Amino acid sequence: PSPHTATLNAEYAFSVGRLRVGVNGAVRYIGAKEYEDFMSIIDLQKATVVMGSYASSQPGYAVCDLSANFDFRGRVALTVGVENLFDHSPAVVSFNSGVTAPRSGFARLSFDF
Repeated sequence: PSPHTATLNAEYAFSVGRLRVGVNGAVRYIGAKEYEDFMSIIDLQKATVVMGSYASSQPGYAVCDLSANFDFRGRVALTVGVENLFDHSPAVVSFNSGVTAPRSGFARLSFDF
């Protein structure tokens, strides 16, 4: 795990007549980390396999989400948003890299009876 992580969430809401609008932004930060990794080293000249280790690191990164909610008279609500807004993806995928889904959008419509 990374030695440093942080989460920031900000929300702002206001009303226009009977329409209530809410905007939500979130940032998840995962700090850089350094670690020692192990792998098999194959010597083709001697036809041998030995275990070796090497120092490695992963840079820090942030994943941002943004959504907006529109509530019409307390009966109908529409939410639209984007997850992983800046489409962060690790340069190299390994057991030690971060796991983030590609940028995706969503919409939700709900009715209150």
